[in-house]
Amino acid sequence: MVFIKYPLTSLNNHPDLVAWHNKVKLNEGDWTKLIDYLFQHPLKPHGIKYRLPKCWYTELLQADIFAQDVEHFRPKNRATPLTPNQRKKIDALIGYPVPEAIDMGAYKWLEFNPINYRFTTALPNRGGGKAGSFPILYGTKRLPENVLPGNSPEYPLLLDPCNILDANLLLVLPSGEIIPKALSEPLIALQLEHPEIHWHENAFNFLRAWITIVVYRLDNKELRKGREEIYEETTKDIKQLEKTLATKNIELIKRPKEIIKQRISNYSPFALAARCALLSYIPENNSIGRATELLISNIYNEVINSEAKAN
Repeated sequence: MVFIKYPLTSLNNHPDLVAWHNKVKLNEGDWTKLIDYLFQHPLKPHGIKYRLPKCWYTELLQADIFAQDVEHFRPKNRATPLTPNQRKKIDALIGYPVPEAIDMGAYKWLEFNPINYRFTTALPNRGGGKAGSFPILYGTKRLPENVLPGNSPEYPLLLDPCNILDANLLLVLPSGEIIPKALSEPLIALQLEHPEIHWHENAFNFLRAWITIVVYRLDNKELRKGREEIYEETTKDIKQLEKTLATKNIELIKRPKEIIKQRISNYSPFALAARCALLSYIPENNSIGRATELLISNIYNEVINSEAKAN
């Protein structure tokens, strides 16, 4: 999962969104007509002309139109807590019982509001995945009816790829395994009593990351293999960049530099794996190594800043 800036005002005139807004009456299922509109939000910089739709949760490319979903982040009909199997698995990972509210709810007023939509695929969303799951923190309340997200406190236990803070709480290892970026810390009573103060501390970040990994099924073995491959390929690209820097040939440097930019773009598959490979790379402690370290830092900042500034 990487940050997807959504919605972009530059896409307000997307023909599918315009047609959708012009409908006299919206019916259940009409949101599926916005798939292309959603798919356009990951940016296409650095020479990429076309790529298959990419799931905002798993970062998996998906050509099968029958496996592409417009998912309601806050469920429209029945927002449910974790399933017993999910809770058991998460309890074991975090080392204590998940502190989730047991009340159910529905966000019916967000059914036809595009701010609640996310582009996803079958694996994280359908049977056994997120579906209608939307756990919130124990002792807190769901978003009040007819109130938009951000206008009233709510403490979801799932990470949102469209929230820049949430999207930076996961880490990919060279093996392709995905884990919380935050260190393991147990929640204490004070944090549970005052989440408005402590929400972005390590304990909550660690908890929410594991819940997200389990619910979205980011620990799927095929996803792990895909992330491992991208991690390895990105590391090779960085080593190639390091070699070309030694030649001091500007034209030779351009190619691996552009490849790395593409790999870490939020438009690319398993971009988080590529970013983790880039940030964890340790060059040689010499002039070329230091030049490599500076260049890959510049590459990373250029891509991240361009995505954050998109409008």
